Amino acid sequence: MINIERKDKIDIISFPVDKIDALITDEIRELINKVFENSFSKVVINLHGVEYIDSSGFSCFLSILSLVSWNYFRHFIFILSLKYTMTLNRV
Repeated sequence: MINIERKDKIDIISFPVDKIDALITDEIRELINKVFENSFSKVVINLHGVEYIDSSGFSCFLSILSLVSWNYFRHFIFILSLKYTMTLNRV
């Protein structure tokens, strides 16, 4: 359900589904925690194609952002669509 592709030392996580809800958030958390075991990971979470995120999906992504800030990750990028991006860069 979740794809991880590595390009130039960047992990790109994408979702071949159109909605993120309570049915897949546990899988998302588990997989992303494994990716973030390296505290200087460069990660892109590509949400292109996702049309719906319920409250549990939103909570999942908020917890990921919290994990990122507590562990001093260098680069972490959410790609929300082709038009909108949100980045969190910590130096």
